[in-house]
Order: sequence, then C-alpha cells, then structure tokens
Amino acid sequence: MRTLEENKQLYAEIILSYGLNIQKWQKLIIKSPIDAYDFVKILTEKAYEMWCKEVMYRWEHEELDCIRYNKAPEDSFDWYPQWIADWFTKEVREWAATLSLYMSDTSVFENVNLSNLKKHAKAATLAFKEYKDLITSSGTNWCVVSIPIKWWANTVYWNTDSEENMWKLWDQILSLVRLDKEDPIKEWETHLNQLKVRAQYMNDMNFKKLHYKSSKTDLCITLPDGHIWQSAEEVSKRGVHFHPNLPTEEVFSMPHKYWVNGTVFSTFPLEYQWKLIKNFSLTFKDWEVISYTAEEWEEILKWILETDETSKRLWEVALVPVNSPIYQSWLLYYNTLFDENASCHLALWTSYSTTLKWADDMNAEQRDKVWMNESSIHVDFMVWDETLCITWETQDWEMVEFFVNWKWNI
Repeated sequence: MRTLEENKQLYAEIILSYGLNIQKWQKLIIKSPIDAYDFVKILTEKAYEMWCKEVMYRWEHEELDCIRYNKAPEDSFDWYPQWIADWFTKEVREWAATLSLYMSDTSVFENVNLSNLKKHAKAATLAFKEYKDLITSSGTNWCVVSIPIKWWANTVYWNTDSEENMWKLWDQILSLVRLDKEDPIKEWETHLNQLKVRAQYMNDMNFKKLHYKSSKTDLCITLPDGHIWQSAEEVSKRGVHFHPNLPTEEVFSMPHKYWVNGTVFSTFPLEYQWKLIKNFSLTFKDWEVISYTAEEWEEILKWILETDETSKRLWEVALVPVNSPIYQSWLLYYNTLFDENASCHLALWTSYSTTLKWADDMNAEQRDKVWMNESSIHVDFMVWDETLCITWETQDWEMVEFFVNWKWNI
C-alpha cells in the first residue's frame, strides 16, 4: 500500500503524463494558490524529469486579493494589466501547456467590496478574451485539478480540525482520481473508454432535443445540426491528446443557443467569485433566461446573468449518472470541478468549438449563424435530482427515455 507522499508523487505524474500529456518540447504554465506550493514543487520536479522545456508560475493569494478589493482606490479596478493576459496568450500560441490548481477559500471574501470585485472580474475577463478563445478551441493542452487546502477541507467535513480534515480530503481526492487502485492508468483507460462508448452512441443517434423532467425541473433543450457529444479526451491543435479535467465523469455537447425553454433548478451550491449561490432556479424562453430566483446570493446570480448580452444563454449540456464515484462519496465539495462530476449539469458560457462540426473553420459571425454562443463568463451549475429523467426526441420525432432516475438507460 502506497504512503500519502508516494501517492502525491504518483498524482503529479498522472496529472502531467495523462491529464496534460506534457511534451518534451513544451513549456508549462502553472496557475496555483500559494498554499499549494509544496505540491507545485513536486509537479515542477516531475515536469523537468519529463524533459519539460521550462516551468512558469502564476501565483494567487486570496487574502491579499481581498485586501486590495477593500482598500485600493475604486478607479484602479476599471482596468487590468493587458501585458499579463498577452503574456499568457503569447505562450499558448507558442504551444505552452497550462495547468490550473483550482481551490478557493470563500470565507476570506465574506465582507468583500462587491463593487470592486465586479469591476476587476469584468476587466480581467476582457483582457483574457483571446487567451480564453485559444483554450476553448483546444489551442493547447490544458488541465484543471485540485488538492486539499485547509479551508476547503474544513468546509467539506464541517468542522475545524484542519489536520485531520486535510488527511481525509487527500484520501478522498486520491480515490476519486483512481489512485487507490493497483494500476491507476489501467483504471483510467477503462473508465474513459466507457465514456467514449456513451458519447459515440449519442452521436450515432443524432437526436434533436432533450427534455429534462424531475420533481422541480421541466426544461426542453434543442441541439443544433452538427452537434458533437464529447467525453473526457481532447486533442490540441498540435495533435496532443490530453484530458482537461481530473476527475471527470461527464459526456457533454452544445445546446442550440436560441431554442431553450422551461425552468431548471440547481441543487448544488454554485461557487462564483468566492460566494455560494444556493437553491436557485432559471427560467428560459426561446434563447435566454427571463427570470430567476435564489435562496442565497441572488445578487451574485444577477451579476452572472447581466455580465454581457449573451450571458443568459446556455453553452453546455452534460450528462453524469448516479453511479459517479463523486456522487457515491456522499459529500458536497463546494468545488465545481468535483461537484459537476457528481451531477448532470448545464453551463452559461462560450460554446466549445470541439462540440460542433466545422466550428474551428468559422469566424464569430459564422458561429452565431450555426447557433454557437459567445460569452465572457464561465459558469457550470448542477441539476442533480434523484427523480431526474431525460427524454430524447429523434429526428423522426420519436420520444425515448435514455436517462431514467439519474441513470443511463441505453
């Protein structure tokens, strides 16, 4: 049985070799909270052992950010240093891989100046648009992962015993990325093959609508001509196969941005800009959200939906069954990377070009004509419900229940 330190080493290897599939000729950008320094050090050592050309860092520290939001002059948030975003864009255009360690301490921002936070988020989003477009079109190989930090561990396990909680969350994460198995790579290959089979089945069926029905949700989503159901593996523009999320349990595609109707309830809290939006609903008519409710932080939900003129539209529809090991852990992770892989989910954002045939060869105007959404936000929200059934409508108007009580029925 491997020790925790041995598993950390193995986790770093799998992130780099299987998640990113880092190449000898590549540079690597790591974006991480400074709390994760020790694990970033392991990643750096492993990357150079794999002949990575250079490892570069973008460190984050939420307490320092919070001080700035509350203390800095208000007019300092209307702009973002474009050279930072341009540096990311330049490196990705030269094929640098990117790795993000995604963990947030929402407690730090309980009393943050929301006005300054909104201004900063808008300015940063505009500055990083070109970089975001490169990532969503698989312009390079990229990956998002998480490791425990004290606040996150305490939140998941609902007490303040940090040391014990850290150990427990490490064990949980390592299990969810299959490092508790004797041969993790073999386990990943088996799992990803199952996802590919389901995605291929959905593509072969080529149905035109999805009808979501549960005790709360009643939603109809039209799928555009040429839509592609995709599983975990992607291929960069330079032909590198990679897996952008670890863990991953979903099969996903692109909805028609103009034909979404009905009401959907989110059943997991949504963490956005360090705030938890709880028990919210969205009602769509034809192409966008026309009304919404939230039990907590409705103001943040309003902010999301009013980000730009297209932020009220869907970009992703994703299917995750009840036998997902993340759901079976019976934990709420307060981390979208994990919670979205416990539940069927939808997203507001720019559509991935990889989920529509020929999209890579289109400009923005052409993408709009084939119903791809373009927005500056990225928000995944979970629509878990034990009563959830999804019915597809075929090209011949046949109705088939393929997802029953939150399980595949194919």
